[in-house]
Amino acid sequence: MQAIKTERLKSSISRDARGRITIDPRLADLEWERLTDPAHAQTPDVAPTAGADVNAPDYHAERARKERALARLAEIDLAEKEGGLVPADAVLQAWTDMLRSARDKLLAIPTMVKQARPHLELPDVAEIEKQIHHVLTDLATDGDQKNARWRKSA
Repeated sequence: MQAIKTERLKSSISRDARGRITIDPRLADLEWERLTDPAHAQTPDVAPTAGADVNAPDYHAERARKERALARLAEIDLAEKEGGLVPADAVLQAWTDMLRSARDKLLAIPTMVKQARPHLELPDVAEIEKQIHHVLTDLATDGDQKNARWRKSA
């Protein structure tokens, strides 16, 4: 109330048709933060007790850190419930299934080519199969190297 009486908060305060005060909390927070000098913030007048550890963490700072962490956890939980986050295990399983399916289809190409082109000789079909295996091995090796780099950075 003192901030209103001293007109410290102005733009966030208005009066309705009946003369009652209405406050826009978002604007009030912004206005308060803009006009509050941290150097004049009130701190509890508690002197350290004899033998107290001066290097001990500040209770208020630690409490604020904890509150920020709890707020972040709540945001993550909300995003997960709204579908904005997907569990990493589910993503990994979906990718594994898709890649396994792609591999199986690629490995089936030589047989499909032989059926579609019966005039091809077995060495020709074997060469197609060899090239597909070569590409799959190359992709797997490249993927393993990228995964190793990702795991190191995570």
